[in-house]
Amino acid sequence: GKFLDTGGGTVSSSDSTACDLCANSWAKIQGLQSRPSLNGSPCRLLFWHGESGRWACRLPSSGESIRLRPSNLKFGSAPVAAPRLRGGRCNTSKQLLLKVQTEMEEHLSTHLKASGAGAGGIRRFFEALAASQTFISNIYGRRPFVLECGEAVAHQWTVEDQIAMLSPGAYPDCARADTKPITLSKNSKFTHPAIGKCEAHSFMAVVTEKDTSLEPLTPTVARERLRSATWVIAGGNTLATTLSGICEVVQNAFGTPFVTTNVYMSHLDSSVTAPLHTDRFDSFIFQTEGSKRWRVFDTSSTTPPWPVLDAGMSDRGKNGDVLYLEQVGPLMLDECLNPGDVLYLPRGHPHATSTFDTSSLHFNAASGQGTQAKHSTSLTVSLLLESVGLTYDKILRCAAGMLEGRNNLGQCAAAEEVLHATAVHQELRQVLPVGFLACDLATE
Repeated sequence: GKFLDTGGGTVSSSDSTACDLCANSWAKIQGLQSRPSLNGSPCRLLFWHGESGRWACRLPSSGESIRLRPSNLKFGSAPVAAPRLRGGRCNTSKQLLLKVQTEMEEHLSTHLKASGAGAGGIRRFFEALAASQTFISNIYGRRPFVLECGEAVAHQWTVEDQIAMLSPGAYPDCARADTKPITLSKNSKFTHPAIGKCEAHSFMAVVTEKDTSLEPLTPTVARERLRSATWVIAGGNTLATTLSGICEVVQNAFGTPFVTTNVYMSHLDSSVTAPLHTDRFDSFIFQTEGSKRWRVFDTSSTTPPWPVLDAGMSDRGKNGDVLYLEQVGPLMLDECLNPGDVLYLPRGHPHATSTFDTSSLHFNAASGQGTQAKHSTSLTVSLLLESVGLTYDKILRCAAGMLEGRNNLGQCAAAEEVLHATAVHQELRQVLPVGFLACDLATE
């Protein structure tokens, strides 16, 4: 992105020396003469800019990037506001969310200390959420909601960050020193432009000979294609430490062995960014830039909550399959996510997204105030349990195979019975409970 180089004033303080500061950590601005209104504000350090002798910093409140001298920075902790949950459409959901919010507040007040790490504020929120028995027992896997994390999440990742990674070495936050430029491949795609025009009703990528040539993207091409499509980066946690840090926080909080992060970037004011579809995992969607409207529906007999591929069921609304409103359950959530919001999306629940009429949320033409965002950036952090076989039916099939063994044809009759039963008994298709790896084994 573009950085505003500020001169500032020199402050003598042992807390503001360069050795106290490191990339992807939080600091507070101090002694800045050119823009005194920023003094006392939190900022996140992106990387050290050796040529200017300044830290590249990002203000979470606005997403603005500036460069500051070490003397204008004091080591600080990640911003954490009081947790606030929203999204319940019925009285039962509202009461449950209020109970979760209370349990999170109690946990935050007694267990967790401030952290200066880049994802430190996110860690505090998610450890508190994982400690909520109401969330684990009554909401997880059943009810979507929005957790407002504020500056701890806002502008953690933007389109400009992603575009900077199109050139090797251009973005110092690379998770690996040998990171190659991003190409159009199965892990980096643009959705079909017809989706945004409401001419296609299935979530799919455009596939052309040019897209599969593995030629590096350029910033110009990426910006042009973002005007009419959504840029999807799968496995973003392997590209940058900022993304891997968020992924690690969720993984540790819930004791889940496999967690991944996908990045979705769309132009604002698009009628449709994702048609109605389902996913095979529970996810937390971090809105880091711009806004996006989410509509989440309940499951139904035609769209079961826990599809299992080898039981003849798959995701709906993708790659040519069209999922219609008549096939899904009642609307459970209709919320516009803004920077700092995190949506919990239960596995298998149909959902659709749009950025229609969202640019006005970030800029007031009359007053000239606000940030005139052009894109929506969201991080989908998913708990990969069913997709790696961590479901009750798979556990039973493994147990059957261990006890009964295979016949001369390499088959296990008991395991086959479990497989056929999963198409009828939904409870067999549930994933193992979150935190199952953290449970103590029973001793004989």
